[in-house]
Amino acid sequence: SDDDWRIVNGFSQEFLDNRDPAGLPTLGDTLHTLNQLVRGFAAFSGLVHENMTREPGQVFLEIGRRIERAAVTTQVVSRIFNAPDHFDGRILRDLLAVCDSPMTYRARYGQTIHRAAVLDLLVCDETNPRSVAFQINALVALLGQLPEARRAGMLRHEERTAERLRTALRVADPSELTNPNATGRRASLQSLLDWAATDISRLADLV
Repeated sequence: SDDDWRIVNGFSQEFLDNRDPAGLPTLGDTLHTLNQLVRGFAAFSGLVHENMTREPGQVFLEIGRRIERAAVTTQVVSRIFNAPDHFDGRILRDLLAVCDSPMTYRARYGQTIHRAAVLDLLVCDETNPRSVAFQINALVALLGQLPEARRAGMLRHEERTAERLRTALRVADPSELTNPNATGRRASLQSLLDWAATDISRLADLV
């Protein structure tokens, strides 16, 4: 719609106007520009949610958003938790910030950072709109809205993949997964996240 294009063109032009042809931007300039992009995308997302007709195109748009968010969150969590055991609370706080979940964490767990609680909130918690499990739950519902005839009682390949992911995340134990082995690694957690990343990618291909 015209309103959608106005938002997109507005924050795109702001991004281009913030570029400094004279040299590299400072960290402050970069953060300011990124914050403007975040506001622009948030405005665009709000318009889409409120105004876009609930037809197959909107369903596919939402499926793409959920797949991308699940994939990115899985990748970021995997990178952090695959580090040796000496990573500290500051890194986990940054991880919560990247996943837009610091306020949710504080409301539930207070100020103290616990690795299992962070993992639970960002990967397994079905009530956190930024978690991997939340995206998979949303995908299960969205895949059921696709305009394709289904044989009675039979799930399509993409639906089975999403259900398998949902089950794996529901039975995962964050406390066990965050315990490092003798080398400081978390092999079971890494295996789960690698498998989830593979299935999320496969789900995108199937859709």
